[in-house]
Amino acid sequence: MRITRLDAKVSCLIVLITWHASRVVHGLVHCSEDRGGGVCPDLNTCCPTAVKGVSGCITHSNKAPGIENTGECCKDLLTGCGYGYSCASSYIERNNGVHNSNFCQAKTESTAKKSQNETVQHIMETNLLTEPRYSLCTLSETALDTTYGFPIPSSHWRQEENNRLRTDESKSQPALAYLSNMGSIDSKRNFESVRVLFVIIHGSGRNADDYLCAASSVADLQSRYTGQDEILIIAPRFLAVADGFEEEPLFLRWNETWPIAHTWRYGAESLPFSTISSGHHSSTRSTSGITVSSYAAVDALLEHIVFDTSRFPDLERVIVTGHSAGGQFVQRWSLTSSSPIWDDSDSFKTKASTHDLLPITSLTAQERRLSSSFRNEEESREIRAVPVRVVVANPRSFAYLSEERFMNGTWTIPSRAVRSTCPGYNQWEWGLEEGGRLDTPYKDNALKHHELESLRKRYAARDVMYLAGKEDTEMLRSSCEDDWFQGSFRYERSTLFFEHLKRTVKNDTRHERLVVREVGHDHTYMYQSETGLHALFSPTNKELQIK
Repeated sequence: MRITRLDAKVSCLIVLITWHASRVVHGLVHCSEDRGGGVCPDLNTCCPTAVKGVSGCITHSNKAPGIENTGECCKDLLTGCGYGYSCASSYIERNNGVHNSNFCQAKTESTAKKSQNETVQHIMETNLLTEPRYSLCTLSETALDTTYGFPIPSSHWRQEENNRLRTDESKSQPALAYLSNMGSIDSKRNFESVRVLFVIIHGSGRNADDYLCAASSVADLQSRYTGQDEILIIAPRFLAVADGFEEEPLFLRWNETWPIAHTWRYGAESLPFSTISSGHHSSTRSTSGITVSSYAAVDALLEHIVFDTSRFPDLERVIVTGHSAGGQFVQRWSLTSSSPIWDDSDSFKTKASTHDLLPITSLTAQERRLSSSFRNEEESREIRAVPVRVVVANPRSFAYLSEERFMNGTWTIPSRAVRSTCPGYNQWEWGLEEGGRLDTPYKDNALKHHELESLRKRYAARDVMYLAGKEDTEMLRSSCEDDWFQGSFRYERSTLFFEHLKRTVKNDTRHERLVVREVGHDHTYMYQSETGLHALFSPTNKELQIK
């Protein structure tokens, strides 16, 4: 177990809190010497690299057996292939007409080992005889094996009226678990080199280490930010009780099974966290009535970094992305968030009216440092607008913006008879009507303060990209709300939602939808593709205007 001590400042209180970091419950793969001698996320394939003691990692396919090293390392020491595929290097004409010399070739029945006969069935099901190669991820053991806790300010808590906690009586703050490529964000370290904050949300497996690894490889592939430590990657982990961390009672956890699976995807409140109250002679631990929405936790994390101009003086871009369940998270979060990190929020406009507000990208680095050096910390946390881009990748479902759905070949509002059979089709998480199986005060608050039409327009004006894997065509069967009203498979659901969005806002939207060809339900392939890199790192409208 790795223990890391870090100091955290909570909101505007002058309070120091000690946090410990714990080993991720998924564990690590400790790679053999012939596979590099480094470490990789759980169930990954270890590959040798040109650097002794450093291993490159290939992500684990959800179709593969539950063991590590099911992929294949390529001889170039830079790439690899997933379960069921071999490295190939000859020129071929692929399905989209593009010639490619480096790819992964599906193993045939004659080449597959008897112990891997299921490989053949996997290839037959996907119909992909070739796939792109993975670019190997390389990260330190510290990055992959250390989970930090970000303390959530009380302004983002939800408390029971009859169980109000006085902040000055408690030594406790609930904390969002996260992994990072640059260590604790609450250390005393300055992050003067950071230009990009890259937040990546894991899928239903809660494998934040694997997503951190994927994001790290993407940062290495892109060519826009090439200086050392210019991209800070944070991978939040929405823990369940089953994930352990008993020694960290303040880490926020969410109900993973009730009333629906993976409640954190939809902005649900956490389970009440444990408090540690101080008395004259001892400290007492008890369960509080305090909860935090998963969306509010991300709001707090982003606000902490975006508005800290002293430690992050050169921050010029925020990227928030998620794949699969993470894609569901970021789509709904970007629809309902009213955090001041968005320059369209009421709280941002209030701050802007009381400060000389300039887009951060319009100031030189020296001007930014001088500006922040003449303000105290709280003042400096309110003076800049940093462009935020959201990338939604291969979600299972979407939150629709109106009652309309595509049925029987046409867009229509379902009849009363159909709605009576599936009454929740337009309730949260599938729509914005009242009701639904999951109590979500965060979403309710967004609707309370915004008319529905205003919420639609605000969402349509935000910088949102949708990534859809062309081969993400696995037939999905889960509920009438999904299956009857959103499509049969993820690619179709993405197609239909984007059409719905354009119809609902009459094409008045900044949103874009990009298709990643020859890729199915695979977060690493999606982000490493040229299309994925464009979605993540291409200039925003604000950046183009400044230029």
